[in-house]
Amino acid sequence: MQNLGNKNVFEDYWDRLGKTWLGKRPIGELWRRHNDASVGALLVGWLGNRSASRLLKTDIFEEGISKGLYPLLATKAKLIFAIDVSMPLIRAAWGRYPSLRLVQCDVLKPAFLAESFDVIVSTSTLDHFPAITGLREALKSLSSLLAPGGELFITLDNLANPIIALRNAIPHEQRMRMGLTPYYVGATCRPAQLNNYLIEAGLGVVEMTAVVHFPRMPGMLLGRLLERYNCHRAALRLLAMMQRFEALSWAPTKYLTGHFIAARAVKLYSNLHTPVGHNEA
Repeated sequence: MQNLGNKNVFEDYWDRLGKTWLGKRPIGELWRRHNDASVGALLVGWLGNRSASRLLKTDIFEEGISKGLYPLLATKAKLIFAIDVSMPLIRAAWGRYPSLRLVQCDVLKPAFLAESFDVIVSTSTLDHFPAITGLREALKSLSSLLAPGGELFITLDNLANPIIALRNAIPHEQRMRMGLTPYYVGATCRPAQLNNYLIEAGLGVVEMTAVVHFPRMPGMLLGRLLERYNCHRAALRLLAMMQRFEALSWAPTKYLTGHFIAARAVKLYSNLHTPVGHNEA
């Protein structure tokens, strides 16, 4: 583990949040399992049979408080690195997964050399900036870390979903009081906008879809109720039912129902603007 630089306000917030979440009984575990299963199934399909040399995950929140995607990613890469601004979450994730290489840093100021990775996985990390400019700059930062031909797999809150759009229109403090979000949720975008931002960052979009189609609030409330009363069998049935909703990823209305936009994009140029596949010899 490495600790780099001094804290800023952003890091301090996630530090305090990490301590809070780690210091209480886990809640919403069923929803996290559904989220990880949905996103994980998509990643398995997109990663295929590849074995990446160096893979970067852009946050460690889920691995800190729960199982997360690391066990799946460990089957797809030789070396896995992860970054996060919260040292409590990093310590918790390292305790669970000692082979995971962890660095405390900001996605806008990553502690790696350019073109260090052939795969980057960013699941609901870049939708926590207060303005869309932060998301766009973060995409450029991640693009600079990819080797030519390397791929970015990203999910973001889906602004094309009317429920997400309505939620994001409510001020943060009010959302928290209403229980709509458990932590700060920032600016995000619609699928067409994400496509443009990825191109702006020097990435070509290979595929785009939407995932996690079961409505979040009913899923969270039902899951917590079953967890509270230790209804394990009923919880498994609920999880199976929620997973069946992922068939909506193939429907024409997928962006209206999916909680997250999911995109697979490839690095088109080296950081010296050499096209992928160009031979200088």
